[in-house]
Amino acid sequence: MIKKKFVLVFTIFYITFSLFILFFANYIKFDNIIESCKRQEKDVLERVIKSLYNADDEKFEDINYLNNLLKSETYFIFLYKENIVLYEKNLQNSKKYKGATIRELYNDYTKNSGVDIVDDMLEMLESEEGIEYMTKMPSIGDEIIAWKNIEIDGYRYTVGVECPIRDILLETKYYLFRNISFFTNICSDILILIFCFSYYKRATKE
Repeated sequence: MIKKKFVLVFTIFYITFSLFILFFANYIKFDNIIESCKRQEKDVLERVIKSLYNADDEKFEDINYLNNLLKSETYFIFLYKENIVLYEKNLQNSKKYKGATIRELYNDYTKNSGVDIVDDMLEMLESEEGIEYMTKMPSIGDEIIAWKNIEIDGYRYTVGVECPIRDILLETKYYLFRNISFFTNICSDILILIFCFSYYKRATKE
């Protein structure tokens, strides 16, 4: 009787503990990836700001000039002058929204996504600098957005760097790590269950 109780308690404890370790390990992995991305975004943002200070601000109205200056294969960049959009994510979006106000830009994002982000974005960008999570486009999903307000020739510019969380997780192979860890955990749990079940049957016969 004692043996049977011990087997049941051990089985329940092992599976519960292994699931806890599994989820905790995945959480730590995810959190480390996100924190690393935030640090990288801040570094990229500072490099972008440095390039803007060294650039010819009289050409900031030229979308092609800004695209050559700001385009990135890894990150999305945005640049607003006072309340006006100069550059937004890529050349295509920049042509579409050039000259629009920030409110008009995010009203359009809200209309397309069905999620009202206007007030959140405007409030966020009023801060001198920061880093936040935001979903601007449903097709891209959640993004980490780092931004900073700077002054060039008496004008206030808002510079931002965005990176989709989905792309970060794919690039760092987080999903592969998660799937392998889940598969390994399930296999070990099944083996333990088989062992404990066979031991329980033997204990019952005794």
